[in-house]
Order: sequence, then C-alpha cells, then structure tokens
Amino acid sequence: MSPESTAEPWPQTVDEPRWFDASRRLVGGRPDSRYGWLDTAHGPCIVKALDTGLTAYAATLLSHERRMLARLAALGAPVPSERAMGRPDWLVTDFAGLTLERLAQPAPGERDPLLSTQERLAVWVHLLRQLAPLAAAGVLVIDLHAGNVVVPLTEVIRGQARLHTPRLIDHAHTVEAGFDLRRPVWIDPHQARVAPELRAVLLRDQAHLKRVFEQAGAELPGRTRLPGPRDDHDRYCWASYDEAQHLQALLDGGSLDAAAAMQHAVGVALLTLIDASDTLGTCQAKVDAVVRRMCATAPADRWPGLLAAADALASAMSQRGDPLPLVGQARLPAIGPEWLVAAPAFDVHTAAVDKPGSDAQAPPQSGGMLATAAMPGTLLIEARLPRQVVDPPAAQVPGASGQGKVLRERSTPQRWGLALALAIGALVGYVLV
Repeated sequence: MSPESTAEPWPQTVDEPRWFDASRRLVGGRPDSRYGWLDTAHGPCIVKALDTGLTAYAATLLSHERRMLARLAALGAPVPSERAMGRPDWLVTDFAGLTLERLAQPAPGERDPLLSTQERLAVWVHLLRQLAPLAAAGVLVIDLHAGNVVVPLTEVIRGQARLHTPRLIDHAHTVEAGFDLRRPVWIDPHQARVAPELRAVLLRDQAHLKRVFEQAGAELPGRTRLPGPRDDHDRYCWASYDEAQHLQALLDGGSLDAAAAMQHAVGVALLTLIDASDTLGTCQAKVDAVVRRMCATAPADRWPGLLAAADALASAMSQRGDPLPLVGQARLPAIGPEWLVAAPAFDVHTAAVDKPGSDAQAPPQSGGMLATAAMPGTLLIEARLPRQVVDPPAAQVPGASGQGKVLRERSTPQRWGLALALAIGALVGYVLV
C-alpha cells in the first residue's frame, strides 16, 4: 500500500461486483470504465473499474484520484472512504448514498421524486458550507455537479436521506495548491459548470499539451487507441509528459479563487434544479436572484465566499427564518445497484467529433447515474435546456478585464426548439457515421 494512501485493508475474499453502469465514452466500441456494486462484510462498496489497457490516459487516472482521496481524507473532507484491494485498475470506496441526480427521480413505480426541490436545495446549502474550509485549504473540485454529490441514508442502504452530510465522489479532476500537477486536467472546459476564469486556464494548459503531441505525432489522450507501435508511442508521450501547469501555479500563488469557481459550478447545478421545479412558490424569485449572482461571469460579481452564498440561499428559501431540514421526509426501502441506473433528468448524448477514421463514440445505451464527464473532443447535447444559461464569454485569465453578460434568458419555445434542433443534428451525424 502506498504510504500516502488512507485506504483500509480489504476484510475478506472479494466476489465479482454486480456491474450496473459503464462510461459513455467508448474507445474501439468498449467503455473506458465500469461501475459495480460489491457486498462485503464491511458493507456495500462501489467499484470504479478502468480499462487501463485501453488508453494511456486511463492508465494514469486512478492513481491521481487515489492520491487526491487520501489528501481529502486528511483534510476531513466529505468524501467516502477508500478500500484497498491490490487492484490497480479498481478504485473501491464505501457506498456513500444516492446522488442528487438520482434523488431527483422517483422510486420504482412511484411518481414523486425521492427528495423535494426544497430538500435538494437544502443539500446544496449544506454542501456549500462544507466546501468553504476546503477552498480555504486550496482545494478546487472542478467536476462539481449533481451526479457527483451523494446523500447518505440513515441506515446505509435504507431509511431517510441525511441532507446535512452530503459527500463528494469522483475526484479524477480535483486539484489542490501544492499538488505539483504535471499534466493538464483533461476535462471539457466548455461545460457550463466550469467558471469562465477557470475555463481559460484549463484551455491554456490543454493547448500546450496538444502542441507537444502534434509535434510528436501522437494522438490526444483518451481519444482513440491505435494498433501496435502507434499505441506504444501514444502511451510513451502521455507517460513522459512532465510540464508545469498554469492552473497549479495560479492555485499555488492564490491568484485563482477556488471558492468562486466552485460557487459558479454549484450555481449552474441550481439553475437546472429550479428550472425544473414549480414548487418554490413565492420563494422562486428570491432563490432565482441568489443563483443568478452565483453564476456571474466575473468572480467579483458573485457572492463574497461560499458561506455568503450558502446563507443567501438559505435565507431565500425560508420566509420565516425556519432552519434547514436535516433529513428528508421520504423513507427509502433497502436499495441495491438497480437504484443506480435509473434514467437521469437530463439525458446526455455523445456525438463523435473525432478525426475521420478514428473510433467513433456512440450515443449511450443507458442513462446511468455515474457517467464520466465529457473530455476535449467530445460534444455533449442535452435533451433539455435550463431556463437560464450562462453566456459563454471570451476566455478570461484571472485578473483580466471584461465581464461579459451574466445570464441570457431563453423562453420555453426557444429552449425546446434549440434542444430539438441539436437532437436532430446529433441523430443525423450518428447515422452518417
């Protein structure tokens, strides 16, 4: 076991997990990762299994996540415990609950969501408060969205949802000041949840790697797998890439506000939540105003810190100053892996934009709760669009001038018209491929 690992020894002989989901990213027709449920003497665990032989990128992803999980555990962060298994291609963590994405859906055979809009808003308020000390320690959770926030149950696999103790999963794209990052964070910077100032930094680091790979005649990591010596060459280029990252330098120097970037990501998640709800009543306008400010283009225009954003959101939710609920009202029966594969509220389809002749990425065949984020070179098309969307400004490095628009309104007909056009375009492109 690595000296920096906090993983606890595995307590028994392990059976094969019950695989319930796979990544939407296909390389040569194979998903680059799978997700399974493992019942053990210690309790249920989630297995994240990467096909490390598929691409050079996959071969290094889990080592970063293990290192970050160990660091987060040392900081007392809200993350699940890792279980050591001696499998370099597996990351095994304690089952920590259901994602907010899943809790927005009904139980099998039911109509109402497992958590109400107000209860899910409460989870985000509690999470904002938990993120504040992490941001102060220089931690930046980049891939922050409802699918990576889990809510524990009072009896582990049954009972009520503990709204006040959410946990963060999937830290392949989490970084920290002093982490000595030597490769770019390989995530799509154009996703709405990526704050504009962070987007510019990610694009800069990724652009440098792309230039190096182009000069070396190598394919970008995670895009495709080439036969024989060409694949060996790609793996060598990725494994040997060792460059100082601008993102790391800004975090180390305090020039990138991790709290502001994470506040923006939470704001985008909240836009989706309140757009789909008609149950906020007279609180709607106040909550909407709070979330608008969280999504401001310029960091200085957002709330002055995560705690300030949490307090503003909590105040907007309550007309009488009532405290936030700590547990959900619904009582869940015993759950298993079948609960983790229900269709998400927003179906995301992947359209191939690789070079001609490379491995095309097919649309997902199932709507799982644990799909990986899109990578550079992948186009995401959402079947539904939020009522308010962040206006994509020109790239801004922290400290640069120019703020751009904060939000752009879309009417319902515009929203559905654009969604339909995008869906038709994706279908036509897929058929042609």
